[in-house]
Amino acid sequence: MNPRLECQIHQQKLPPSEGMKNTVNVVLETITEKIHQDPVTGIQTLVGSNHQAYPDFNFSIESTCHSHIRDLLLDQLMIHRSSSRILASHIASAANNLGFGVNGFVITLLVTVTKRVYVVLSESALQVQRLLCEGIIDGDELKRLKMEAEPCSICLEHLLGSKTGGVPTRLPCSHVFHDRCLTKWFSRKNTCPMCRRVLFE
Repeated sequence: MNPRLECQIHQQKLPPSEGMKNTVNVVLETITEKIHQDPVTGIQTLVGSNHQAYPDFNFSIESTCHSHIRDLLLDQLMIHRSSSRILASHIASAANNLGFGVNGFVITLLVTVTKRVYVVLSESALQVQRLLCEGIIDGDELKRLKMEAEPCSICLEHLLGSKTGGVPTRLPCSHVFHDRCLTKWFSRKNTCPMCRRVLFE
């Protein structure tokens, strides 16, 4: 399966005083999603993701020829050939719209490439994923329980609004923690961090 490509384009004509520079800036981020597919039901579950940002890539173009632009992208960016063709088409269209050969311009592309990697999980890892999926609590419920200002006992950040801990998740024993905190905890232990109840084998 080819990676999924998302692209936002910002374009700007340069004033005549700045000459005829034709600059393209590419800001690239890749996301690798780890997916488990249940062999019986076929249901796919996201079990992890990794984000990687690359240094900005800047280049100038001498023509709006798609193959010329595509080759420049392939030389510098670690992206799939089909993705480079799509980006080359976006850049060529934007350059033509800005008056290539008449005006100088700057085109900035914010590119996110998402790849899926399918993984096989052990039975205990599947049990952890089920626990986390079934226990997710939304913000409204957390507020009804008057727990939004309560800390997660693992990371000590507020249950609601944490940037690193993730979403609040209730275990079968009713204790609530962040899902990412629980994922790390369950990689070492199979018990609730608070009451030590065994949650999976």
